[in-house]
Amino acid sequence: MQVDPIHILAVDDIEENLVALDAALRRPGVEIVRARSGFEALELMLQQDFALALLDVQMPEMDGFELAELMRGTERTRHVPIIFLTAVATEEKRRFRGFEAGAVDYLLKPLDLTILASKVNVFVELAAQRQELARQRDEIAMALGRLRAHGDNSPLAVLELDAALRICTWTQGGERMFGYPEAAMIGLHLSEAPFLIADEAASFLTPMQALLDGDDRRTVEEHRFRRADGKVRHGEWHCSA
Repeated sequence: MQVDPIHILAVDDIEENLVALDAALRRPGVEIVRARSGFEALELMLQQDFALALLDVQMPEMDGFELAELMRGTERTRHVPIIFLTAVATEEKRRFRGFEAGAVDYLLKPLDLTILASKVNVFVELAAQRQELARQRDEIAMALGRLRAHGDNSPLAVLELDAALRICTWTQGGERMFGYPEAAMIGLHLSEAPFLIADEAASFLTPMQALLDGDDRRTVEEHRFRRADGKVRHGEWHCSA
């Protein structure tokens, strides 16, 4: 499975500094994207997502602080972590301004590239975890979609209960077999389900509760049920928890 590279934005008006950052931080799966100005950086951030932005503080036209403030004011870039890089070490107010602008760190030049790489790796790992969670979410969504399609197109009735025995999934197969629409069934406790025969409901609820409470997580039950049109049918229920 192909994994998208994780992008780090490096912004500095001096090309040699960008080359040094690229050499220090590039590794498999990580791409350092360079920008020579704040305006170029903003344009790049409209085109792709970044796991981290490394901003030089002292740049002509738009300095790093101004760029950070613009980033924080835009929905797409508001949550991109920022590390400021600066050669100015004497003015504490500048450091405070950096954190007020949303920086997660403020590093002084000349940079210790080992320390910088270590800090950057934290955000690379976080971005990799987000990618993996997104991949798993998509896989689960696809699996649920396939399950729903199976339930909707199956000649069987497929329904799902939550841990409180309330109906949380009611497929079109269920509608065809029982005659009740999804809107009328979702959220109902099994004891309130209109398809259960009143004097037989307890004998069906007991094994369902046992599925949740016991070690044996599968059972086959035979119970009658009543359709919405009043007709009574015999059913074989294959249940698992």
